Amino acid sequence: SSSSSPVLWKHLVAGCGAGIATTVILHPIELVKMRLQAQEASYASASTATHPHAYASSSSSSSSLPKYRGTFDALRSILRLEGWRGLYAGLVPAVTGSGVAWGL
Repeated sequence: SSSSSPVLWKHLVAGCGAGIATTVILHPIELVKMRLQAQEASYASASTATHPHAYASSSSSSSSLPKYRGTFDALRSILRLEGWRGLYAGLVPAVTGSGVAWGL
């Protein structure tokens, strides 16, 4: 019906806006989380290649990647090496996906 149509558009716009805002605010934390997980996966794959129960001290595939000691160290390192833009790497696809998902 035509009376419910404006309400649907308001919900669509509100959902898209909420998804975009949430993604922009939380993206740096998600980026740090993903980098820490990738680092952990890199160590795990290197350690299973050398010994199934020990972390490898270095591997040729991950030697060029930064080594983070935790969340705050990763934040500081990214800011120092890549600047504020580094914290928002990959933001456009994330905003697009969240805006659409939250809007529907």
